[in-house]
Amino acid sequence: MLGGIETALPHAAYQDTYVHMHLGVKRNGRRRAFYAGASHQSCGAGFARLSESRLKPLGFGVGQLPVLVALQNGKASTQRDLARFARVEQPPMAQMLARMERDGLIERTRDPADGRSSHVALTKAAREGMPEAITALFQGNREALTGFTDAEAGQLVDLLKRLIENLDQIASAESSSRD
Repeated sequence: MLGGIETALPHAAYQDTYVHMHLGVKRNGRRRAFYAGASHQSCGAGFARLSESRLKPLGFGVGQLPVLVALQNGKASTQRDLARFARVEQPPMAQMLARMERDGLIERTRDPADGRSSHVALTKAAREGMPEAITALFQGNREALTGFTDAEAGQLVDLLKRLIENLDQIASAESSSRD
């Protein structure tokens, strides 16, 4: 299967610099290149399109997912914490929160101890809509994994988690070396 992935990708994808990160994969006795970066990007874009099409009618957007999840699970309650959780800078997070507040998904209240900071919480409407949104996302995941055995799906998730951990470690090491 891995050997066939490169033929499924658009030729232009091979031109991008990030794609030149490749792993050698032997298939049928020949060495073929499997471009992890392009494959990962293609899967991510596909999942984003699928998720957006299912979330939009429910009043949510894919870009809001980290904020929604963090607020629902109590992992963050301030703009700073949400930006850190979502791995984005504060200005884009401020813009997203303003749009989410306008759309009735979150509400902000000033922190009485620190007037510069606000606590962010999901609105009742957002909390009530989350179960249906989560169901829609899980259904999309199941459909995307059609034809995979449970073992294959589990292995794919485990491999992607390892890949993400490796990329995070590399980025962290490179960031530390620049400081």
